Amino acid sequence: MKKLCTALLALAVLLAALPGAMAEEKTELLFKHLWNGDQAVWLEEKIDQFNQSQDQIVVRTEYVPFDDMNTQIAIDIASGGIADLYAINNPEHASYVDMGLLADITDYLAGWEDMEQFYERSVASCQVDGRLYGLPAFDTNCLALFYNKTVLEEKGIAVPATMEELYAACQAVTDPSIGRYGLAMSAIDAEDGTFQFIPFLYAFGGDVYDVDSEASVAALEYLVDMIENGYMSREVINFKQGDVLTRWLAGQAVFMINGSWNLNSIRTTYDPELDWEWSVALIPAGEQGQSFSCMGGKNIGVGATDNVAQAVEFLKYISSQEVMLEFATQFGAVPNRADVAADSYWESDHEAKVFVEQMDSAVPRGPHKDWAEISQAIRTATGSAMSGNSTAAQALAVAAQTIDGILQG
Repeated sequence: MKKLCTALLALAVLLAALPGAMAEEKTELLFKHLWNGDQAVWLEEKIDQFNQSQDQIVVRTEYVPFDDMNTQIAIDIASGGIADLYAINNPEHASYVDMGLLADITDYLAGWEDMEQFYERSVASCQVDGRLYGLPAFDTNCLALFYNKTVLEEKGIAVPATMEELYAACQAVTDPSIGRYGLAMSAIDAEDGTFQFIPFLYAFGGDVYDVDSEASVAALEYLVDMIENGYMSREVINFKQGDVLTRWLAGQAVFMINGSWNLNSIRTTYDPELDWEWSVALIPAGEQGQSFSCMGGKNIGVGATDNVAQAVEFLKYISSQEVMLEFATQFGAVPNRADVAADSYWESDHEAKVFVEQMDSAVPRGPHKDWAEISQAIRTATGSAMSGNSTAAQALAVAAQTIDGILQG
């Protein structure tokens, strides 16, 4: 009897401890991302808040330099060590889907009311065949038209709203005697070059999948004419987007095509030194009356692991209205959610508000698994025509052959 009592007592102690022992362990998620500096600090703060807000999931991070991410992903796939979440340069999203890196999360987000707040074009960068493999990240950006307000006022020129008006304005403000061009942009043989050509391509009615159309050729001829007439430097074929900014700030161009990420640096670093005023406008519209931009930034993709459901829960949090508004106002990102764009914050910042409006017409690059090759064909064509080595029609005909081969393959 004594032994039985002892056994029952031991069982009682074991059962008392059992709920704690059987408590479900937290699911640990690995998020490989591309942000550094102050943005990385901000991200870690948001992740800490998420980790502390619930007891089911814990997220840890691993920073991967931008230029190393493709190699890191190849290693992850080969080793079977896929992370639960990835920050992805948005034009590369479809290629990672094709590699089998990312999970289809369409059904996981089917009942999430916030989905209706995302701009259709921004979500398109995360889709393949109508299925969703992530969401646009909080650092989305786009291009707009920066201009030297002082020069335009001195010349009595209104801010151009159409491509025809932009051309006339560039003609009027170009002054070779002081080394000043009308327009500066990036046409370098890198993704910057394709990124900055797309707004012109679409304004004229062209398309990245129909680059030898009459409309597409007209877009490139427009820029070639700018160069041939001296309104834009031929050196734009060597300009990165940072080079464009430098030359515009030096007064070597009155207009420049550039991105929202420059607003904070211009205001904090360069404004005190400038003896002229500047502002931002929508990229001029084509004959159809539509202004176009191009979307940049990153997406967050969910890895094809056993933790998709948990990763989606974190994705909802980091893509929420509150989190996205905080990042946008702190770092100059452009909202990709309508409710963030509707916040009263933008009413007090004219330049930022322009980018908010421009974002609604920002074209995603692709999405296509072979976007890198498509982009290369486009910028090879623009570089050839803008350097004077071929006509716009000839260059784009070659690009079209390459792109058609990719699409048919």
